[in-house]
Formats: sequence, C-alpha cells, structure tokens
Amino acid sequence: MWSLKTAHIIFLFREFCKPSPINTSYFHLLTVGFLLDFPACICWGIGQFTSLEEVSLITEIYSIEQWHNMFLVGVMDVIIALNRFTAIAMPRHFELIWRPLNVVFCLLLVLILPFIFDFMSLFDLDCLLHMFAKPRCSGFMKAFYFKAIIVNVAFGLLASILAFAGIRKYKSMTSNTVNRSLERRFLDQTLTGAVLIVLYYSAYVYFLFQEVTNENYIIVDTIVTVCYIVQHYVPMFMLFFISLKLRRRFCNFYHICPFRKSQTQPKSTAFSKVTPTIH
Repeated sequence: MWSLKTAHIIFLFREFCKPSPINTSYFHLLTVGFLLDFPACICWGIGQFTSLEEVSLITEIYSIEQWHNMFLVGVMDVIIALNRFTAIAMPRHFELIWRPLNVVFCLLLVLILPFIFDFMSLFDLDCLLHMFAKPRCSGFMKAFYFKAIIVNVAFGLLASILAFAGIRKYKSMTSNTVNRSLERRFLDQTLTGAVLIVLYYSAYVYFLFQEVTNENYIIVDTIVTVCYIVQHYVPMFMLFFISLKLRRRFCNFYHICPFRKSQTQPKSTAFSKVTPTIH
C-alpha cells in the first residue's frame, strides 16, 4: 500500500513539472494530502509491530508525528471538499479563488493548525514525546486524543456537508461548463473520505473510556483498523478509476498498459482547460 502511495506521489510531482492537465489546484491539494499522510502511514505500521511503552527514539518520533498529524486529516479534507464545492457552485470564479497564492496560504495554515489547536501540549514536552511510554502521561494522552477526535469529527462533518451540497448543486450544472458525471465522481470521492474520517475518529472514543483488557477491545480495534485502511488507501484506487485521462497518463508514465490516443476527456475543473495553466 505504501508503494502505491509513493507511486501516486511520484507520478503527480512529475506531472507538475511539465505542462499537464493535472497541474491544477485540486491535484496540488491532493498531493500535499498524500505527502502529509505518508509519515502517518509509516508510523501506524511501526506502531503495529513496536512496543510504544518503551522510551526510545522510535517512540519519540512516533509521538511527535501522531501529535502533528492527528489534527491534519480533517482539515485537509475540508479544504479539498471546499475546492470541489466551489468548482460546482462558483465555476466562473473558481480559478480566481484557487489561484496559486491562495493554495499556498491554505497549505501553510494546515501545517500550523496543530500548534493552534493544541499549543498547550508544547508546555509538557516530556509527555508529548513519551505519551505512550510513561504512566504519568496517561491523562495527557487522553486529553490529546479527545481534542483530536473533536477537531477531526467536526471537520469531517463539515467536509461531508460541503461535498453533499456540491452533489445537490451539480444537478443544475450545464454541460458546456464542466462535465457533470466527472465532477460527480470527484464529489463522491470527497464525500467518501469525509464520512470515513468521521467513522474512524468517532470509534476512537471507545479507547478513551475502556481498558485494554476489555473483551470488546479486539473487535473495536479491528473496526478502527479497517476504517483507517479504507480511509487512507481507497481514495487512491478511486482516483485511479475516476477519470480516463488520469488513468491513461498514470499507466503511460509507468509503462503499465499503453493507451491509444482517443477522444478528448470531458472537461472538468479538476483538470486545466489550457495545458500550461495552473489552477
């Protein structure tokens, strides 16, 4: 799965370095989301096979990454949902709203949000670095997860509302503006990710109130793990099948299954209208 995410990142960066219809604000945001999520996926894998109750460099790196990344997932999903919603609701102003300077501002805001939501944790660096290892930090860890759950569930619900509103709005779109079915698939992907975020972080509430020895722990842990895997990796598969243009360029880049030149893909605000343009 990590190799698939790496393949997506390399492909998208290669597209950004040359005139490409994929060189748009939507794919810029999506790529940054993949990049921010990549360390989380690695740390999640480490956490499955490493004892976090021991004080070590690995647990310290894991704790820092957890602290920073736990507040990013829902925020990134809201920004992507807002991008898709404005594509449907305000197609004439879409390029102005999502010009490169605004996109950079959004991404910088995402990176500093953990320091805004949970700046108090910085005053207890010992527990921030060893929240899983030291017994005295159990209260710190519960408070941290509780804040992360509230933030991500709230942003997940907001992203779901934006995606759902976009789906309702797209019915009034005219075919000479953007392709309706293609935009609907992008909205469906966004809505799916938002709903999975809400389910994943809502399940975390169980761990705040139940001991590890509880007989239902394994069942809930399995559900949370499945939600995590689906939320993190299914969007990549959906992205691959969402557009013929994207699928053709991806396969040709990796020489997987060369496509013959065919008719032009129906246009969408997720793709640039003029090849060199960056949205």
